[in-house]
Amino acid sequence: MKYILYSICILFPALLWGQLKTETDYSTKSELAIWSYEEEPFEESAKGFTFAIDLGIYLASKKTANIYNGLGLSQINNQTLWWSIGERFTEVGINTQAQIVQDINDSYPEYNGTVTDFEIGGDDYPFDMNYSPKLYFGLNATYHFSDYWAVVAKSSIANLKSTAVYTMELLGPSIPQNASAVIQQFDITGEEQRLHFDLGFKNTSYNDYGFQWFWGAGMSLVGSKILSNTAFIGTNPYELILQNNGNNQFLTEFNSAQTAFNVGYYATTGWEMEYKERYDFGIGFNLSRDVIELGPNEESVWNKRIYVSFGI
Repeated sequence: MKYILYSICILFPALLWGQLKTETDYSTKSELAIWSYEEEPFEESAKGFTFAIDLGIYLASKKTANIYNGLGLSQINNQTLWWSIGERFTEVGINTQAQIVQDINDSYPEYNGTVTDFEIGGDDYPFDMNYSPKLYFGLNATYHFSDYWAVVAKSSIANLKSTAVYTMELLGPSIPQNASAVIQQFDITGEEQRLHFDLGFKNTSYNDYGFQWFWGAGMSLVGSKILSNTAFIGTNPYELILQNNGNNQFLTEFNSAQTAFNVGYYATTGWEMEYKERYDFGIGFNLSRDVIELGPNEESVWNKRIYVSFGI
């Protein structure tokens, strides 16, 4: 019996102390939890509009560049004709063939004025024309449904230039040794304007380093407009696309045909970050499948855009 009493005397204070300690710990933890909950900052969702300016490089597919190689097209519209180089230099009537020969002699003094005529064959037109990378400018508006999903509308414009050289056989000058003819190279260029209107979605992923990775996709409405196609003799330009003023007189100032629009699609990805919780900075890559219509020609091509974005 005394052992039972001894046990009670020892265990009862220990159990009571343990119970009080447990209650105190729970109370402390509860207070800490409440304090932590009250002190935790509240983060608002990123709903609403943001606006940005895009500046970048437009990398156009070369598949449509050869339309400017000097072979010409019969007609763009009722008033505009697209001549080949051979037709432009011999048949149009703005410049006589003798004037072209004189331009060659003036532009290339190494022939000492001995050029009397020229010939242009099918092999003299280039088939390796390509667009130079060009700057483009864009505006975009984004509506954020949440921190992660948004709808994006973009518009952008770029002026493209396609370049290459064509050749002519010159008649009159002395033929160099081990050569069968005198061949001279000349520059040729084509210029056009591209308009892009993109509408799609965007998904953003966050990390602990301040950068945000995004990706998106959508539909793209692409407009293309021919601006010029110019063959050069030295530095003298000869426009191949000529406007008929209605009296069978051709004007060298080309009034371009209207912009042709077609529907395509795009995908984009990149990185962005916030500055002072107000400004956005990003860098991205855009790949689009576009239908480019130039005169009677229509081609489906892949175009690329690399850009930086500044937004608020």
